[in-house]
Amino acid sequence: MKYQLNQSNYHDFNVFEQNKLPGRSYFIPYPGRREAEAAGPKEKRYRSEKVLCLNGTWDFKFYPRPAELPATLDTDRVAFDTIDVPACWQFRGYDRPFYVNIRYQFPFKPPVIPTTEKVGRVFTWMGCDQAISPRWITPKDEYNFVGVYRRFLDIGDESKHYVISFLGVASCLDLYLNGAYIGYSEGSHNTAEFDLSGKLRKGSNELVAVVHRWCTGTYLESQDMFRNNGIFRDVLLRVSEETDFWDLNAVTKKTGDRYSLTLSAETLGETEVTFTFDGQSVTVPTKDRKAAHTFENLKVSEWNAEAPTLYDVFFETATSCVRERIGFKTVEIKGDVFLVNGRKIKFKGVNHHDTSPTNGYTMTPDEIERDLDLCKAFNIDTVRTSHYPPDPLLLELADEKGIYIVDENDLETHGTWSH
Repeated sequence: MKYQLNQSNYHDFNVFEQNKLPGRSYFIPYPGRREAEAAGPKEKRYRSEKVLCLNGTWDFKFYPRPAELPATLDTDRVAFDTIDVPACWQFRGYDRPFYVNIRYQFPFKPPVIPTTEKVGRVFTWMGCDQAISPRWITPKDEYNFVGVYRRFLDIGDESKHYVISFLGVASCLDLYLNGAYIGYSEGSHNTAEFDLSGKLRKGSNELVAVVHRWCTGTYLESQDMFRNNGIFRDVLLRVSEETDFWDLNAVTKKTGDRYSLTLSAETLGETEVTFTFDGQSVTVPTKDRKAAHTFENLKVSEWNAEAPTLYDVFFETATSCVRERIGFKTVEIKGDVFLVNGRKIKFKGVNHHDTSPTNGYTMTPDEIERDLDLCKAFNIDTVRTSHYPPDPLLLELADEKGIYIVDENDLETHGTWSH
């Protein structure tokens, strides 16, 4: 199948995303409450029939010379290798891991990045390997490498609502389906979602993803860490009915010694939503596809790292059920004192990178849990997600285990500061 590849998105400073769906909450729906209750945090995204996990073996073509990537890609004529998704291609024999802190891997000319040419001379003036002094490095055989991913999707009912979710792609993603362009996204550690409804056909569908080593957004991701590339987090295909959920929210508020809890939902079509907390259920019809309810005067046990008390809440329609676990707490800062539930806290914290010795940014659910268990074993009660949002699983497990989170966004420009 032939694709007219976009040649400019990744190096056009005016393009950050195209056709990407707006941000929303992360949740995993199930057909009913019994199935939702049976799935724990580490397994729930892999067990729901409403969320198809596209992890596994994908076709892969690596272009060490980006000029060799054709403007018209004919996938029938490409000699594909294979790669596991999620994974970082540096750990699969393509390229190599690259650590850098306060400089870029290419000449500093924002917003210009290398496209098809060889990387030119790079300037820096500090680093752990030498004293503070100006110096220039001329990289050898360094280019803005490109990886092309392909896999096939088998669809039984093309009339349903389909959204594809990429939980992490570095540095950017151009997405194609059945010969047509779908959209583009930057922001490596942020979820990128695209609506495939009406674009999938019954039977086999060809999905193609083009990933560049660097994009203009790379100027905003100059963090102190190893630099890796690829589809490094899970890829999910969300399959929904008109009466399923699009977005969810839960907000707590303390008044005196009691709390209120407001649950809200946005659905794909008009329906009724049942909100449940602590055995209390209220059914609300949607208006403009939205519904909400507030549970008042709640006497609850407050959440903290020593006693991480969580409560089940359920969002339900006739076709969907989402179970979430939430805690009740207050947070405030008075002067230089940080208070949780009105009591001062001295955090014992660490920075956390998504790092696997065998797969770079890609961490399995067991590896994520292991890191948090190590924190608890050594009396660490706080994690800073340096320097980007983590896999949502880390946040869910931190709630369960009792760990405070400083959740960072994917924005750091050390290289700009050093220049």
